[in-house]
Amino acid sequence: MKVKTKENWKQIGRIAFVFLFICSVLFHPLQLVKTQAATAHMKSLGVNFDLKPNKTFTYKSYYAGLGLKNQKVKLTNYKIQDAKKKGYNKLTFTVNFDCTLSKSSLSSVELGNADLGCGFGGYAWVTAVDYNTGKNLELKNSHNVKMTVGDWKFAKTNSYTSKDGYTFEVYNKKINVCVIYPKTYTGLCIGVGGATDTFSGTLSYDEGIVPFGKGKDGVFQNDLMYSNWKGKQVKALSHFMRVK
Repeated sequence: MKVKTKENWKQIGRIAFVFLFICSVLFHPLQLVKTQAATAHMKSLGVNFDLKPNKTFTYKSYYAGLGLKNQKVKLTNYKIQDAKKKGYNKLTFTVNFDCTLSKSSLSSVELGNADLGCGFGGYAWVTAVDYNTGKNLELKNSHNVKMTVGDWKFAKTNSYTSKDGYTFEVYNKKINVCVIYPKTYTGLCIGVGGATDTFSGTLSYDEGIVPFGKGKDGVFQNDLMYSNWKGKQVKALSHFMRVK
């Protein structure tokens, strides 16, 4: 029997090291890509990624005394072009919210005991968010994305009177949006929708403290643009799209 010498063992060790190194090179990148794809925040939330320009979508928003009601939204004038800054794109579009309600549904309810502290309801929103982290891109961010919005324009007024004589005016509205972003950036998402109360309860998201859909410290523990007060997701609240 041939006895392994010290040099033999060194050679075996070198071969084993090379083998392990090759395995790490071959398989580690695949595992890394798989992990990154699985942890994209907006994908993990399970929100609707079906938003398209020039198509009408239905979403839900809360009204005092009525609960969640269907509303309609449509993106128009959607255009991507070269920005003035080299290496950047300029995205512009108009968000049109149709907040028409059924008069019969309101005339049958009494609003005297409803919580009207933040108004009658029908909250509507548009946001730009990073696909991977869920962070608000309307704020200063590391992706060099800049979003600006115009003033709300109220296109039509709908007047409603409840059974006990409360009268409210609900406005159809639209807003112009402009987003400047690097051509190499692939995480830009645009979202529109409503809320599960007469306000959004999303101050921490608006301030960049938490990602979209996550709870907050203090009184408002849930993102009402994503879930109800109990933290249960309401998928019909919103629609999103990834900007290609």
